Amino acid sequence: MAKPDIHHHQDLYKQGFGDLTTIRCNSRTAINESQKQRRECLMISKRLKVDTLEEADLFLTDQEEKSTVENATKLLKHGKKHEGLSTLHKSFARNVKNAVTFLSCGGLNALNTCFMSRDVEVLHAAAWCAINLAAADSHSVPNVIRLSPMLIQFLQGSDIVMQELCAWAIANLAGDSQANITRLREQGCISHLVHLISSSWDKEHESRSQSVLLALINLAKDKTHACTCLMLDNRLYTTIQALLQSSRSVNNLSYEIGWLVYSIYSRQETWLKYESHYPIILHLLINKLAQLLQDGENNQIDQIILPYLRCLGNIIGFSTELAISASQSLQFYSSVNLCLSCENELIVCETLWLLKNFTADPSCRLLIVFQTNIFKDILKLCQHSDKDIATEAVYLVDAATKISKQVNSYLVQQGIIQHLLALLKLNNAQMYELSLGILVHLIEDPQAKKEFAAADGECLISSFTEGYVQDSTRAMAHILLEKVAKTVA
Repeated sequence: MAKPDIHHHQDLYKQGFGDLTTIRCNSRTAINESQKQRRECLMISKRLKVDTLEEADLFLTDQEEKSTVENATKLLKHGKKHEGLSTLHKSFARNVKNAVTFLSCGGLNALNTCFMSRDVEVLHAAAWCAINLAAADSHSVPNVIRLSPMLIQFLQGSDIVMQELCAWAIANLAGDSQANITRLREQGCISHLVHLISSSWDKEHESRSQSVLLALINLAKDKTHACTCLMLDNRLYTTIQALLQSSRSVNNLSYEIGWLVYSIYSRQETWLKYESHYPIILHLLINKLAQLLQDGENNQIDQIILPYLRCLGNIIGFSTELAISASQSLQFYSSVNLCLSCENELIVCETLWLLKNFTADPSCRLLIVFQTNIFKDILKLCQHSDKDIATEAVYLVDAATKISKQVNSYLVQQGIIQHLLALLKLNNAQMYELSLGILVHLIEDPQAKKEFAAADGECLISSFTEGYVQDSTRAMAHILLEKVAKTVA
């Protein structure tokens, strides 16, 4: 698989805490840049096609590579298509410089004429070359988009293999730039792609479906949102419902299905125009996520469930009504519980962020507090070795203490004081202030005061009133001690 620059649709709809208006509108500027890159590298916009990894890794000197490509291009121009194409698709997979050499030799026109052949093997080889040629960056290999009319034409044919290969090449072209997306849309490829995925996605057509889904994913990144509108207006909504409802027979496509749903329904433009789709999509996503989590046979399940989690978090963030609707599903809670206990830190981060959107509404916040297993996991994560995970978990705990005095009493009974005091023993300046702030809020509860005293909390807090700590942390420690003193009086 190639690893070009990723042109992934930016998430603009993740929110932190605040009033509901702010929560629904703020962009996700608080997300750590390195964390975003870790997440986005899981979805590669372009993919190479190779017979074997050894073949792609074959080492030749630059001069040998150049000579190989020049000779293969000459064969292609002189009508020896089989020999030329079989060499070229391997060369393109090995090094982008080979694609540059091919274009400089005038090979693109020769490749285009191969699509007019009546020889099926030549057609397949030509499409394979187009896939690997389009996998290169357009700055290195300009004008490859000129192949698109032929590629789109073969989507309408009856050769399933050719449909798969041409959809794959279109996916690579669309994954390159907004200009390519616009051109492909204007050439009418979307209706043909939607027709292919809508007609059949059974085992026989699985490879074709995978290519078609990747093409739709990349086209859905259209900054103008026009591609998404064309897809949904061409009945893709109905097909997405069917794909999400399908049994385990389509689990090999679950990765691509998840990213397609995410690319379409995580966008605010889609929410504004197709709001009626969301209640159904929401519950289908919840059910599909639960089904995938129960599939213990797939060793790549963490990678597969990522787009479903991200999409759920975005959808829940669009409205309080959708969050409340999600809360009515038992599968929602069981899936969240499983994801919080996952060993994959990326999945844990996504789940915590999903809960931040879910708990934006106080009634949903209360539901999480009373989901004992979930809240216990959140408390444990407050001491996670990953500081980002620990901080996000503490934010959720802080939000839980802002509901009511009765809820705070319940939290104290669940042992929250001991957890907060434990956080103050960690070497984390940010955690000091967050934990002290929560304790200031809870200490008025009589049971909280007893537990605080039993754990010698006053001695621990006193250490923050002096020494090398931030002024804001020292001030918070003084406020807490004053509250403790008033409680005693």
